[in-house]
Amino acid sequence: MKIMWDENQVKRYYDNNGEEIHAGNYVVFGSAEEAEAHNIERKPEKVYLCADEETLGTDATNPKWWYGIYPFNEADEVYLVEVKE
Repeated sequence: MKIMWDENQVKRYYDNNGEEIHAGNYVVFGSAEEAEAHNIERKPEKVYLCADEETLGTDATNPKWWYGIYPFNEADEVYLVEVKE
């Protein structure tokens, strides 16, 4: 994952393929190869905008995190996926 600020100082998030991530998108964590090697199911997770209106992350059940959101960081390996709702 890459987190960058554009020329207007707006925080931008990009998955490991370079696709921009926005609130409302879905992502999966980890590579398909790693999941297959360890027999792990990668479930799509919806992306949310945090209360600060610039940080993106996924739903958290732990209320100690940014109003119920686990914020993304550059160490995350995430991939944008399409999900039909």
